[in-house]
Amino acid sequence: MLNIFNKQTAASGPEIQFGRFSSSYKTPDRIKYWDDALEFYNQKKYIDSYVAFMNYLEEAGVNNIRFSKTGERVDFEILQGSKKVTGTADAEKLVALVNVAGYTKLSVAYLRRLLDMNYTLSYSRFCLKDNVICMKFDTAARDGSPWKLYYGLKEMATRADRIDDLLIDEFSAVQAIDNRHVIDIPAPEKEVKYEYLQKWTREVLERVKGLNADKFSGGISYLLLDLAYRLDYLIKPEGRLLDILGGIQRVYFAKDEMSYLERNRLIGAEFEKIIPKPKETVFKELYRVTSTFSVVNPTPHDEVASTIENEMKNLPWYKENKYPDIAMSIVNYIVGYCLFNFGLNRQTRQLFHLLYQITCPEYFAALTIRPSFYDPAAQKLNKSEIRDAVGRIMKTGADQFPNLMFDDGKLNFEDRLEFCESYLHEIKNLNYNP
Repeated sequence: MLNIFNKQTAASGPEIQFGRFSSSYKTPDRIKYWDDALEFYNQKKYIDSYVAFMNYLEEAGVNNIRFSKTGERVDFEILQGSKKVTGTADAEKLVALVNVAGYTKLSVAYLRRLLDMNYTLSYSRFCLKDNVICMKFDTAARDGSPWKLYYGLKEMATRADRIDDLLIDEFSAVQAIDNRHVIDIPAPEKEVKYEYLQKWTREVLERVKGLNADKFSGGISYLLLDLAYRLDYLIKPEGRLLDILGGIQRVYFAKDEMSYLERNRLIGAEFEKIIPKPKETVFKELYRVTSTFSVVNPTPHDEVASTIENEMKNLPWYKENKYPDIAMSIVNYIVGYCLFNFGLNRQTRQLFHLLYQITCPEYFAALTIRPSFYDPAAQKLNKSEIRDAVGRIMKTGADQFPNLMFDDGKLNFEDRLEFCESYLHEIKNLNYNP
């Protein structure tokens, strides 16, 4: 593929978002703001509590929130994906509103949908105002502890961000609104993402068709789930594509009596829906967003380690029986599952991202992201670049986690699959204890 970015950009790598936003582990200075917000609230200093709370939500260098204090009033704007929450707070109450979508006429169909969703909400609710579908959250100051503010605003912001594209896609009377802050991505980046969306989906579906659906139900599950997580993290679509990928995970992990054979069939059918999507439709679902709230909760590293250990037990059989592609899908499944479902420490997240750069080198090369950590033609790992990258990641946690160590001397560079096993083993052994 041609170099789609200019030489200056390619040298440092284009600015591309990977994966979903995570604020799972705040820095010590942000945690101090949270403690201050709680203390001020307990002292009934509500305005001071609001200010500390907004400072807690702010992410360094992200511009995800704006707020100002004027006398005994705080005004704020909070970005969450394609949606913007606006609100005011004073010594008596806090009121927040987010515009979800506009509508040209009232319809029983989408009004019923909104009414049904209202029953699933704990803090906020849908409402209509001036031909706009909105969500509202409000609370009296005396009842508005930082905990309630966090979960109330998070519920409203994340739900509005998820539901707007689905309503617009399903109901012709519903239109996009108030999304000027969404950042379009360059056309060359969209071309690469569309190409690999199609390429990876077609390759996996073709591979699945060549396997015995009953005998290889486990291997097929790994291939399909690896694909879902890979598309979500590396291509990062929004809208209907995002809903399809989330639905695939829900189908597979649903607690029902469905066989894994049937689950695989349903998941394959969902992927079949992606292939005929027109390029222009896919392009509309590829854009950059700024977010404030994670959709996953902070996860102890012990749970990450347990996931790695349990899934790696399934890898030897595929290696010994000459199914290296399925073995590599298990590696990618572990990476993707953790990134999709867990609120990870920053270092673990970066180490998983590095592993994707090693297992999907052609994709990163197409995006002109350097350096290359694996040469597919020579089938050779770049030892020095990998070790340097791991070292840089570890340094970012040295002050906060003095026991955090990654022993790169135990990495096996004989071939890529062996390397991935040894690399995941070292991630499993990370120690985040103070």
